[in-house]
Amino acid sequence: MDKQYLNKKQLEKRIERLNNWLIQNPNDPMAGTAKNEVYYYLDLISDLKDSSSLTIQDQCPTQIHQQIGVLL
Repeated sequence: MDKQYLNKKQLEKRIERLNNWLIQNPNDPMAGTAKNEVYYYLDLISDLKDSSSLTIQDQCPTQIHQQIGVLL
């Protein structure tokens, strides 16, 4: 997979989509993994604030956002 760099707005959009999906699918077997990905993106936002860069590399191992993105 190619390296992907995200800015704060893109990270926030992913968090929003994941949270919306979690609200609609609280009992889905993937819910726990989606929650973990939300926390991962929140950490990336924190790391981005601490750096002088405008983007940060997305190294999320689960890629739930991509899997559920088709469902949204």
